[in-house]
Parts: sequence; structure tokens; C-alpha cells
Amino acid sequence: MTAQLAEPTSVDILIAEDDAVMRQSLCHFLEDEGYHCAEADDGPTAVEMAKRFSPRCAILDLGMPGLDGFSVARQLRSDPNMRDVHIHCLTGRSDASSREEAHEAGFETYLTKPFDPERILRLVHEQVRRPRPVAASGLGLADARERLDCLENAGWRDLEASYQEKKGFVIRGVPGPETR
Repeated sequence: MTAQLAEPTSVDILIAEDDAVMRQSLCHFLEDEGYHCAEADDGPTAVEMAKRFSPRCAILDLGMPGLDGFSVARQLRSDPNMRDVHIHCLTGRSDASSREEAHEAGFETYLTKPFDPERILRLVHEQVRRPRPVAASGLGLADARERLDCLENAGWRDLEASYQEKKGFVIRGVPGPETR
């Protein structure tokens, strides 16, 4: 059982998929768009991570070890703290009975593989407030700290600085109402 977490304090999207290539491809695609993703390779890990990190959106495969996606969705929907999570399935199944069971389990959207990147991106953009870059990459540590302080004073929220090899520090955040 392996679980990876891109950002330990804030998760926008939980991706639960037992196919490592599919899971990592989706994660990298969404992270390139500015989202923070958590990855789970089985159902029990998906439930644990959802409860621990309260993602805004979950993309679940239906056929995972331990607990299938239907069971994960049912557990999340039965938890009062998880009822606001947008849950979507991404599966290779296209039969009517799987679609009906997914609907009954609480999935909002039934997506089939191979995934359509633009469709997933539209769903996520509608449901998750997207942090955006607020400063050019290449900042040094002192400059990043100073820029974070200035942005916080200007009303930006959910600010973070991350270090990227060969790019330096990159700052992301969500503009406050007065900064839009």
C-alpha cells in the first residue's frame, strides 16, 4: 500500500487509482494547472486520506483493491464531514449497471478511460478554487519571504511558496475579494 501526498497541508483533489501510470499522469496534469493532489492506490487509503485531508474533489477508479470505488464513495457520502466533497469516477467500465450503481453510490460524474483532459479540467475548475501563480519563478528565499508578506497584507489567501529545482521559489495563492 503506497500513498503519496504532494502538499501535506492542503489538498484540492484526491486521486484514487490502482494503475500507477494513470494516477501519476492525472496528478501531474492537475498539478501543472496549480492544484494540490493526493494520491491513493487502493480504497482503504483513499478513505483514510479523504478523512485526513478533506479534499474539495475526489476522482476515484471503480476497480481498486481493498475497497472498490463504489464503497469508497458510499463511505465518504455517509461521513458528515465529507458530504461536500465532489466525487467523480474515472473507470474503464461503460456498462449501464456500473453507471447506475455509481449514481446510487453518490458519484456526481461518470468519466471513462482514457480520460479527456479538458473535461476533467472543466469539472475541477468549476468545483475547486484554483490557486494561481502570483510571482515569477526564480525568487530567492529572502525575496520569496518578502513577497509572501506583501501579498498577505494585500489580501491574498492560501499563500504558499514552493521550491522547484532550476526555477527557485514559486509563489501561489488565491486573490481575496479586494484583490480581484
